[in-house]
Amino acid sequence: MAHMVASIRRKSRGDKQGSKRKAANSLAYADRVLLPGSCEQSFGDIGTSFDELFQDAEELTRLEALSFDAVLKPRGVQTVLDCSCGTGIQALGLAALGYRVSASDISNKMIAIVKSKAKQSQLQVEAKRADFRNLRPWAGRRFDAIISGGNSLSVLGHLNEIDQVLKSAMGLLNQNGVVIIGCRDYGLLRDDRETMLPRRSGFRDGNPEWIFDLRLFGSERVRVINMFVRVVNGHWRLRSFVKSYLYLSANELAVQMKLAGLSRVEVLDVKGMKPYEGGEWYLVVGAKRRLH
Repeated sequence: MAHMVASIRRKSRGDKQGSKRKAANSLAYADRVLLPGSCEQSFGDIGTSFDELFQDAEELTRLEALSFDAVLKPRGVQTVLDCSCGTGIQALGLAALGYRVSASDISNKMIAIVKSKAKQSQLQVEAKRADFRNLRPWAGRRFDAIISGGNSLSVLGHLNEIDQVLKSAMGLLNQNGVVIIGCRDYGLLRDDRETMLPRRSGFRDGNPEWIFDLRLFGSERVRVINMFVRVVNGHWRLRSFVKSYLYLSANELAVQMKLAGLSRVEVLDVKGMKPYEGGEWYLVVGAKRRLH
């Protein structure tokens, strides 16, 4: 019996070590594999196709606005700068709720999309190009809140750049102004081995199309490939866009915000209604400290 128990223990240890080796091998593979498409610190390459990633971009715009509104309204916020606006999902939704919204993005293509969508919706949104690591184009302006949603912060190269974003934003805040960051915890998805995300399927110009994400979890970052697959006249057509994200948990971002000098830092659920208790998406809120 003692020999049997010892054998079982050795096998258990071997299984665990084997699993660790497999995990290490998969991380190393993800770090070095070459991928189709480009990888930039913005979403300018995907352009108008970005909204196609969602089942209903208009409904997402409405829901995102409600999430941010749950944080902004109790704080009496009136003016908002969306410093990583993309196609305007957060900015346009908040403008529709009556906030005075300004928006910027590092991509000229995204700024053009926001301006076009705002005009079509008859919404007032001032939009200009700006890198959120240095919001110099907004110098001299002050806002009640500065937001960054959609996991935009995680495209940065390292934590020092996140600090640059936060400090640049703080320089544009009114006293008691707030910074709100919406992010995704890819570490949880890595641990759960969620390597594929089906997004939508249907027909485009009469041809079937499937849109999904593939995820390669590396040792320090995850690379996400947005795949657009179509069949045209019997031939397969593929478009792909590659993005690379930091693993950034809610607690890690909260610490970064405190280190940057923000106070009363809170970690909230994705709806902005209650404290974060785990999950893929989260909001972190920090306030500008009062002058003494």
